[in-house]
Amino acid sequence: MKILAQNNQLTSGNIISSDNIGYLIEEPKLFLSKTGLENFKYLANLYGVDYNQERFGSLIQELDLTQSINKRVKTYSLGTKQKLALLLTLVTEPDILILDEPTNGLDIESSQIVLAVLKNLALHENVGILISSHKLEDIEEICERVLFLENGLLTFQKVGKDSHNFLFEIAFSSATDRDIFITKQEFWDIV
Repeated sequence: MKILAQNNQLTSGNIISSDNIGYLIEEPKLFLSKTGLENFKYLANLYGVDYNQERFGSLIQELDLTQSINKRVKTYSLGTKQKLALLLTLVTEPDILILDEPTNGLDIESSQIVLAVLKNLALHENVGILISSHKLEDIEEICERVLFLENGLLTFQKVGKDSHNFLFEIAFSSATDRDIFITKQEFWDIV
């Protein structure tokens, strides 16, 4: 991921990509003594991006940051910091987003908000999104292509509409296991 985000040098092979890449690390670095908006405007200034109130105001609202954007980041919860970090990742309106654990520290509602924003970016703004996550349900929610890598080798792949049920396929590697589960479910034991 760091090579794709152009943070590490490639030692062999080739990468064909856009120069406009947004990269969200698992533990984003923010200016804690500044407000969320000051963090955003500082980064926008570094990249020579004008603050577009309509565009970014809409994202602030979509990410449910309206109440906190003018407060100091040191007062933010982990989840609010993560949503701010995603907003900062979008400052250059990237063609490609590389996200490492984008819903880290988020409650269920905030996770759904972030996933909806990402899905909207992919579907309506043609932003390519690469996600590394241990939360497989997040990946299933928004991805059209799912790849599993183990020690640099591809171990599992699903593309298109089939990718949306990959958790079921992984959980039940044989049809027998799946059939037993479906016919013998006892949900009333779950509290």
